[in-house]
Amino acid sequence: MKIIGITGGIGSGKSVVCHCLEVMGFPVFYSDQAAKDLFLGDAVQNGLRKIVGLPDNEPVSQDFLRKVIFKDEVKLKAVNALIHPMVFDSFDKWVQQHSGFSLLFVESALMLETGLANKMDKVACVISPKKLRMNRQIELKGRNEKVVESIINNQSTDGILMAQSDCVILNNENTLLLPQIVNLITQFR
Repeated sequence: MKIIGITGGIGSGKSVVCHCLEVMGFPVFYSDQAAKDLFLGDAVQNGLRKIVGLPDNEPVSQDFLRKVIFKDEVKLKAVNALIHPMVFDSFDKWVQQHSGFSLLFVESALMLETGLANKMDKVACVISPKKLRMNRQIELKGRNEKVVESIINNQSTDGILMAQSDCVILNNENTLLLPQIVNLITQFR
C-alpha cells in the first residue's frame, strides 16, 4: 500500500483534486475535516478555552479562533500542538481501515508544517495563482479578504511546497486538471 499526500494552500484546489480521486475509486482522508470533527469534542474545546483564555462554559467557535490565532503565533502553535496529534491518530485508524487498498490519498493544507508528510510515501502539491486562490475563497466561500490573506500568510509558500513535493499539479483554470491527476496515479502506483 502506498500513501500519497495532496497538499497546497487555501483555495489551491486540493479538494477538487481529491474529489476527482474519490470518483475514480480511491479512498481519501481529509485532514481538515478530521480536525473539524474533533473541534467540537470536549477535549479540544477544553484545551482551546485554556489557550485563548475563555471561561470553562463558553464554546470556542472556529471564526473566533481564526481571529485570535492568526494574530498570535504562540497561540497558533499551541492550537496546532493540541489538534494535530489527534488528527494523526484519526489518520492512523483510517489507514488501518483501508489497508486493503493499494493506493490511499491524504488531503492536508498543512502537510509539511505538521510533519504529516513524513507518513507519506509521496507528496503532490496543488498550485494556483494567489489572486485566483483569494477569489475562490472570497466569492465561493464568502470569506473576508483579510481572513484569507492571514491564512495564506501562515501557510507554506508555493515555492516551498514545490521544492518539498514529488509532483506538482497546476490548477490555474488554463491547464487541464484530469490529465495531471491521471499522471499522478500512474506515477505513484
